[in-house]
Amino acid sequence: LKPILLGAPSFANALDFDVTHSVIFATLYWLVFEDTEATKILNADQPSRNFDLLQRCVVASISFSTADLVAGTSNWRNQFNFLSPTSVCAWNDGNGLGVTCNDDGVIERIILPNNRLFGSFPPYIFHLTHLKELDFSTNELFGVIPSKIESFPSLETLNLSRNKFEGDLPTEIGQLQTLTSFEIEGGDTFGFIPSEIGLLVSLSSLNLGLNNFKGTIPTQFGNLVNLVDLRLNSNLLGGAVPTQLKNLRQLVTFDVSGNGMISGNIDPIFCDDPTQHSFLTESRSDCADMTADDQLPRVVCSCCTHCCDEILVCTEQTP
Repeated sequence: LKPILLGAPSFANALDFDVTHSVIFATLYWLVFEDTEATKILNADQPSRNFDLLQRCVVASISFSTADLVAGTSNWRNQFNFLSPTSVCAWNDGNGLGVTCNDDGVIERIILPNNRLFGSFPPYIFHLTHLKELDFSTNELFGVIPSKIESFPSLETLNLSRNKFEGDLPTEIGQLQTLTSFEIEGGDTFGFIPSEIGLLVSLSSLNLGLNNFKGTIPTQFGNLVNLVDLRLNSNLLGGAVPTQLKNLRQLVTFDVSGNGMISGNIDPIFCDDPTQHSFLTESRSDCADMTADDQLPRVVCSCCTHCCDEILVCTEQTP
């Protein structure tokens, strides 16, 4: 097995296989001594043998790196048949949660929301280069999001919301040219929003809300002409809303509320010509009067459906 796995580019350092507490050592030990299915694959000597073993090793390593194993017991809410003596394509609940493969047995989706995953981003998952959907939302994953995120050339949906990721978003996220939905709401992510997100012209949904992003909204967001849902609420963003967002004529939802330093007039972008943004049905900004010292609103937005103040009390506006 080691030659097969080491033959995959940058799969693991050879020394990692001999570190008894490493994820890859635990995974390899399971494959060799406990997994009867891996033995069948290895002995079958089919053309897809190496690929099948690599997939199996990668998905098993997700369990070993995030299950917080204590005395051999996983803390996952649902095991989804992980580590069972069946094909990895059967490691699911039959209703879309877990692992899903295409007709050729290639893994395309890993959906594990709200499942008590604990640990850093699974280090070997980037070898699943045919992945189209990855959902690790509402778990306890922490650390930084690796720059290797660019290794998913076919990824369409990425949901990492409500975890404990921290640090900057990697600029390499701009390489995911097929991405249509990206959510990382409700984490500890901070730093500047990468302007490279503006390269993701297929995006229809972008949710970066409830984080600690600072700086300004990238002007490159004006390139995301297919956006339907844009949520940047409850961050530390400042400056004016870029006039380039006027290009986002498919928007249905726009939310920049709860950003203490955003200011200026949004009317020329969304309000002055309603026919240009006829789909916009929900828009929120800090356009309410400030309760402290009778301050005027930080943002002017006559067409926003909700105006919020500095303590996030939002009032619905009458058209």
